[in-house]
Amino acid sequence: MVRGYGTLSAGVHTLPFAVGAGVAAPVAARLALRYGTKAIVTGGLASMATGFAWASTLGVESAYWGPVVGSMVLIAAGLTLTTAPATEAIMGALPKEKAGIGSAVNDTARELGGTFGVAVVGSVFSSIYGPKLAQLLSGIPIPAPAMAAAQESVVAAAEVADQAPATARGTILDAARSAFLDGMAAGCRVAALAAILGALAALTCLPNRTDLEADSDHADTPLTAASSTASH
Repeated sequence: MVRGYGTLSAGVHTLPFAVGAGVAAPVAARLALRYGTKAIVTGGLASMATGFAWASTLGVESAYWGPVVGSMVLIAAGLTLTTAPATEAIMGALPKEKAGIGSAVNDTARELGGTFGVAVVGSVFSSIYGPKLAQLLSGIPIPAPAMAAAQESVVAAAEVADQAPATARGTILDAARSAFLDGMAAGCRVAALAAILGALAALTCLPNRTDLEADSDHADTPLTAASSTASH
């Protein structure tokens, strides 16, 4: 809505995220095998923090081939650099008989973390978007139900604008775009802060692969398997 993309166009414009993740996946496994999980996971989280911080500066006029694509690639690559090595660090520290339990706990923690992250960032966005929109539209006589609906989402705000008099449509859409970008910027800053804290935690607490048992058991670890698959 902010840039006026349709559904298909919006999906196509997010492809750099998928490309960045796909390119980084085999590289992450090889880098972790060479430099250790601690360094790569820390670097991946730092990449995500940089990407989110960059995304928090985006505006309506930001160039797509530049800030938008660059921030997406940094976030995607950082996510990929973090996932497989972090799993290896967890699974490699467990005896084989507890591998199933470790895998289940790892997957559960990942799902809970993702859900919690979406809830927190979404709450931050909502706390900025709704009040900001109401502030920007305070001079326009919009019915209370319509205003409440517009404060729920930017899509609802666009629908309210479509039903408003022609003289007010542009103002409502501009206000929705501005409020959305302010909310997105706040959410990205929170995500960047979380990634920085995660990087510090990984640097401090995460066992390095070279600190784990360097024996034949590593032939069966997820990271080694991923590297072997990538090499073929």
